[in-house]
Amino acid sequence: MEIEYQLREALGKVKLAIDAGEDMASVKAGLAPLEGLVGPVKEVPLIEIHLQLAQLAEREQKQEERNYHTAYALALFEAMVEGADGRTEATAYKVVMISEEYDWFGFAQKSWARKGRVARDIGGRMFDIWTAVSPSGQERKVYFDAGAMGESLNRVFSARMAAGDGK
Repeated sequence: MEIEYQLREALGKVKLAIDAGEDMASVKAGLAPLEGLVGPVKEVPLIEIHLQLAQLAEREQKQEERNYHTAYALALFEAMVEGADGRTEATAYKVVMISEEYDWFGFAQKSWARKGRVARDIGGRMFDIWTAVSPSGQERKVYFDAGAMGESLNRVFSARMAAGDGK
């Protein structure tokens, strides 16, 4: 979760810089901490990163690059929702990072708004279950299979414990 927090913090700063119309050098400087954390940003399979890179490319009038990052973000979203409808744990959307859950709501913003979230262990697998509300007030549950997130966190904790660093 540490990496996800650092990613979100850096992306938040970049988004603020983009929205404030800061010069491109300042905006790109905001990406530097991400590069040190995860390597080349354009290779990170995270929807939000590619949407921001598309915005940057658009500001620089680099249409082909903008199209590439927009298509990359859409492909990541399609991979998350493929074969799923999120209505039950059996048909849950599979996510690697919590931010992907927010991305789903970002794409579904005209249809569903977030109301609340609970984490549940169902059959030994972790799920985030959101209550979503439609514009007409209809509520539904949206299931996200967060098992990969939990497995990754367990690997990090196990490695730290084995190294004698229980932090």
